[in-house]
Formats: sequence, structure tokens, C-alpha cells
Amino acid sequence: MEDLIFHTHLFIFPLKSAQGGTTPIDFQQQASNLGISTKQTEPFFKALSETRSALLGFLENADTTQDSVNSALTSYLSKLNHLLIPSANADVEAGTSPDASDLNHVFRFEWRSGLGNESGAVASSDVRYEIVSILLSVALWKARKAAESCTKAAGVRPTATEISQAYKWYQEAAGLISHTLKVIPHLQDCPSLDCNRSILEGLLKALLAEAEGLTVLRAATKRSSTSLIASLALDVHQLYESASSMQTPGETCHKKFIAYLHYKSECFKAYALIFHANARLEEMAGGDAMRLAQESKTVFEGACTLGNAYDSFSPATSFGLRSEFQSDLERTITESTAKAEKDNHGVYLQQMPELLPEMPESKRLVKQEEFVFPPPDSTISRDGFAKVDWKTSTEGKVTPGYEIVKGTEAGAGKTEEGGDASSSPKPAAWWRWLIVFLTIPLLAVVTLLGVIVWIVLLPVKFICCPIGCAAQMLWNVVEWLIKAPLRVAMWASGKPWKPESVPQAPPAS
Repeated sequence: MEDLIFHTHLFIFPLKSAQGGTTPIDFQQQASNLGISTKQTEPFFKALSETRSALLGFLENADTTQDSVNSALTSYLSKLNHLLIPSANADVEAGTSPDASDLNHVFRFEWRSGLGNESGAVASSDVRYEIVSILLSVALWKARKAAESCTKAAGVRPTATEISQAYKWYQEAAGLISHTLKVIPHLQDCPSLDCNRSILEGLLKALLAEAEGLTVLRAATKRSSTSLIASLALDVHQLYESASSMQTPGETCHKKFIAYLHYKSECFKAYALIFHANARLEEMAGGDAMRLAQESKTVFEGACTLGNAYDSFSPATSFGLRSEFQSDLERTITESTAKAEKDNHGVYLQQMPELLPEMPESKRLVKQEEFVFPPPDSTISRDGFAKVDWKTSTEGKVTPGYEIVKGTEAGAGKTEEGGDASSSPKPAAWWRWLIVFLTIPLLAVVTLLGVIVWIVLLPVKFICCPIGCAAQMLWNVVEWLIKAPLRVAMWASGKPWKPESVPQAPPAS
């Protein structure tokens, strides 16, 4: 196996299914609540819940094996497929059919965005919303696994096997995103950023750029054709650049990801320029080579600035994570520039043109690995489905459209009444009341002291204005002392010390 001598820098995607990304679903319980559960359908709903739970468990960290995730994905989607098939037509393509199935809007699915900074979750009864969320979760998992497999400690380079595997994972992730783009036209008006076509198209381009970037670095290490490397690097630059210009509502998309795209775009533009300079030097165009090398250095300096901006975005990252990747690029530019200057000054003696020489046409070798939606699970009997009038049974019980669930996590951060859980009263504890009883004499003395000082300061506050203003801070302390017993009692009962603020009504339009 060949020994690679280059370093990589790849984006570590957040895992959509981790950290409260979705709410567990008990399909059997939901069906029972709607009155549509039968003995024939109960095993199916139970299997649906179990396979979904198993898949999401695998997706919570990147240490899970690829085979486990692929097997769990196939198992869940093949069962979920039954909810998309009308009783009279079992040949409709899963996930892309019209609303022909009477099972498509029965169960409630709730997800947080994996591509944005939304604080809440979006809930929907459309099975295709679940499909998009699941496929995106798996795509982000594969992309993260690819990046982590190539991210090494200082001085350690990824092996050829790891590079090849990461390349394949990026292809598979891109194929999953490509399939979601076929589904989202049926999810119109969905407020989740995960259903935003522009963002998904940008993510698809970014994944392809990550994969082809590995090809460029590998070709540079193997000293392949300089013109080919320049064309490939130019395509990577264009993919990153196009991905970074995705149209997003406001500034809700992941800012660090956008900053990363800008940084990598300029890095591979510098690669394209310097390898085009090497190609022109091989064609005995020394002046062009020097001009391209000069431009490559300028672009590299801009990339360094963008890299610093990327590091500063939350969550902050260290320069050390990209230092070796950046050093490889800087060394390539320095060595190639020195060779171009030496050869031109010693052999070609050509004038360096003012205008930048024309770049070659970009060339793309990477493509996504198409995802094939699994067929319906053949072990599931649909006989019980026909015995239930799904549409009539669920009419008026299932909320159509989309619901934005507030809170910092899906299904979290809210009390049952809809209030903020962090400001709700906490249950009283016996040890708090014990402290209150033991400190009653001290509290009485503190209150008496406060009353005496209050009586002394009262005429000063109203008669001597300058002195009264200067004593305002002392007045506040005295007020706190007088109310100390009440505050301690409220603390012991678990109630907040301060009254809740009353929200202001919005101005009339």
C-alpha cells in the first residue's frame, strides 16, 4: 500500500440525531390514541418503533460501524415504506409519490435542524418529513465519520486506506442528500432549514468538494500531471465557492460551516493557480508561471485570513487542527515559486505579464453514489391495514402542516403548561425549612436593624436631596434587610425570589 505524505483538513459535521435532535416515537401508542390499532397492525407498529430507536442510537456517535448503520437504515426505511404505499397501489416510488397513501399523515414526527441555529424543533405528520430527516442524519454521520478518520494528531498522516474509505463515505453522504432533494418538493412551506433546497444543494456540493479535495491532495503527492491537478483543484474551488453562496433565510445557517467553505475555497484556488504555474513552466512559459505563482501567494494570504475567521466562529477551534494542511500548501507554493523564478531568470528570460494567464477548464472526477430507497419489508403483512379506515379514523385528530416546537432542545425546555421550565417553581425541600427555623433569631435582628436605619434615612431622603441621592445605594440595602425573612421563606418554599416579568404586548401594526 502506498505511503501518503499529505495532511487533510475536513469539517467535523454535528450529528443531527445527537443532543436532543429528535423525539422518540412510540408508533403503537400513537396508533392506540388515534383508535387505529388492531391486533394485526400492533406487531408492525412495535417493529417500526424498535428499528427507528436502534438506528438513532447508532447515529448518536461516529464510533458505530458502517455496516451497523447501513443495516439499521435499510431495516427502518423498508418498514416506513409501508406508510407511503396506498392500499390499491404498491408500485408507487417511496418518498416521492403524491399524497395518495392514507397512512402518510397519521404519526407525528419531531426534529431539530441539523444545518442551522434554530433553537426549537419542527413537528409534522408527513412521513416524507421523517424520511428527509433520517437521510440527512445518516448523511451527516457519514460525513463526520469520513472527516474524523482523516483527522490525526500532529505529525500523523492518514493512510491510503483511510483516505479511500473517507472518499467513499463522502460519495454515499452526497447520494443521500441527492435523494432528499427529490423528496422536499412535496414538503412545501416546511419551516425547517433541513428542508431548504438551497442549503441542501450547498451541502451536496460541499460533500463532493471534500471528496475531490482528497483526490487533489493525493494526486499532488503522487506527482501526477500538473495540468490535471490544476483542473481538479479549480473544480474543488468552484464547488466550495458555490456551496458557500447558498441562499439561507437570514443568518440562521451554521456560520462556522459557511466560514469553512470560504476558507477551503481559497485554499484550493491557490492550489489550482500554483499547479497551473507548474504546467505553464513545463510548457516553457516562464513569465506566465511567475505571474500565476505570484497570484497563488496572494490568494494563499487571503486564505490564511479566512482561516483565522473560521477558527473564531463558535465553537472556537485551534489553528493546530489545520496548521499542517496549510503548511503543505504554503510549502508547495514556496517551492514552485522558487523554481519558476530560477528557471525563468536562468533559461526563459520572459517578461511577467500584468494580466493573469487564462486558467484551464475545470475537471470533475467525483460523483455521488446514488441512494436506492429500500423496497417495503416483505415480512410485513398488509392484510391488517385494509381493515382500518385510516382517513376517517384520524380525521380531526391529526394536525396537518407543520408545528414549531419552542425550546433549546426538541421536546425540552418547556413545562407541560408551555412555560419555560427554567423559571418554574422548584419543589420545596425539608432541609431548607430547617435552615429557616434555625436562623429565625438572626433574621429578626437583621429586620429590626433594617427598620431602624430606614426610619433614620427617611427624612434625609426627602429633605436633603443631594445627600438622599448619594444614600440611594444604602437605601436599597436597607430595603433588602427588611424583606430578608420574606425572601428566605420564598426560597424555602421553592418559589422564585423575584416576581415574573409581564411580557409587553407588541405594538399595533
